[in-house]
Amino acid sequence: MKRGTIKLCSAVLSAICLLGVGQTASAATKQVIKEDDYNKGVTATVNYVKGYGISTWKNVDETPTRHYLPTGTQWIVNHVSMLTDNSFWYLVGNNEWASAKYYDLNHEYNNQKMNAVITIKNTNTFRKGVPIFSDTTSYNQTGFVKFNNDYQVFSRQLVNGKNWYNVGQNQWIEGQYADIKSEVSREDKVYPDNLPDVNQKNYNFYQNKIKNRQL
Repeated sequence: MKRGTIKLCSAVLSAICLLGVGQTASAATKQVIKEDDYNKGVTATVNYVKGYGISTWKNVDETPTRHYLPTGTQWIVNHVSMLTDNSFWYLVGNNEWASAKYYDLNHEYNNQKMNAVITIKNTNTFRKGVPIFSDTTSYNQTGFVKFNNDYQVFSRQLVNGKNWYNVGQNQWIEGQYADIKSEVSREDKVYPDNLPDVNQKNYNFYQNKIKNRQL
């Protein structure tokens, strides 16, 4: 694992915080304003740079445990806490908490800004390359991205638990066909008031094209 670097927090926090691989500043000066078990028992999948993991914390607002949860591993959510900065934290182990920004839940909907680079995987699913879509719900295909190439990511979305990466204006790639190669930053998730509806008809048409090797 890469070692974290020491950075000075803002005057509001007035503290020195440790930033490491897949971890955010300690929430020591933030307060828990809401706790619930709405997502209790839900599976959370770690989403971060391939080959690395995210840090866990003690009781949300204490020091890092120095334990990392590897990217791609799945954990059961035992408890959820919301802090005064509107960030969410999940209890996923023996009193170990991690930021929800690095987890993907089944049936989750959200938007999240991020600065990262992804590598397109060659899964032998497509013939020409991985399809690009104009949005994440209508499956309006506008082109392809080449296998094994790297692309800048500006944001991501989860639509009913399905991960999407935005690589340009109105250009979205389904996340299962890419790995995060490097990451500079990602913000907390923004949860929509009105959940988008996935166009099931277009989705089935898209899946049939894959099945019949038409893409």
